[in-house]
Amino acid sequence: MPLSPAKAATVAGVSRSAISKALAAGQLVGFKRNNGHWSITEKDLADWMEHTISRADSTPSAPEPHPKRNDLAELETLREELKAAVAAGQEARDGLASAEARLEVLDEVISNLKADRDAWQTQAKALAARPSGFFARIFGR
Repeated sequence: MPLSPAKAATVAGVSRSAISKALAAGQLVGFKRNNGHWSITEKDLADWMEHTISRADSTPSAPEPHPKRNDLAELETLREELKAAVAAGQEARDGLASAEARLEVLDEVISNLKADRDAWQTQAKALAARPSGFFARIFGR
């Protein structure tokens, strides 16, 4: 029984325009009736479908992951990286505060050492200015 282009498209699972284009290009064999409409035999349609239309395998492949799920996984990974970076930043701030505290203590130690040095220098100058020798000590010269 001959099929119309619309019925052939339904059977083949393609659009009517795909059938019309195949008829116009000579890829699909059909004949025009007296009223100007196309008719396609089931055998010709089956031959065309076999050579032209690629069908899916009978075994369904694994579904591809949903793009939003990939985005959510990537977002979760980025959140974990951000948490790690924030923790590292906090650790660095804590280390900096510790180093600044040690620096203040060392500055205070240096100041105390300078004061001790100045006191020893003053004492050394006083001792150097005193007269030395036996007679200088006896007579105070």
